[in-house]
Amino acid sequence: MLIEAEERVRDLAKHESAPAGKFEQRCNQIVGGRDLYVHYRILSQVSHAGLALLDPYLLEVDKDSENPVGYAFLKKANYTAAEVSLGYQISMLCLTLTTWDNISKDHPNSSRLQSVSDRFGCSRIIQLVVPLAVL
Repeated sequence: MLIEAEERVRDLAKHESAPAGKFEQRCNQIVGGRDLYVHYRILSQVSHAGLALLDPYLLEVDKDSENPVGYAFLKKANYTAAEVSLGYQISMLCLTLTTWDNISKDHPNSSRLQSVSDRFGCSRIIQLVVPLAVL
């Protein structure tokens, strides 16, 4: 099974490109991708290791003898990026399922996916930016 997986990875190597290694560059190649990258950066504040991971669980309070630091822990996180996170996930799922729908001849779901896209205001079109040098 491992040999088969390695062969499939090698087969995909022909599709590699320099922007594939840098998410920002990949986003900039897609029409509307800059917005995608902004959302990615917002979400990365609470998903990448660092002090920012504590922010949703801390509340600034007045310093006193019982709390000389001036912060208290929240029992329930104040996750301010929740709406961005859910919107991002819905958009990515819709794009992924659209891609699958385009290559699958057995189970087309285009009309249902379009209703999800309309409801949440996300696009189902992946269009690459054409460099000016090509024009």
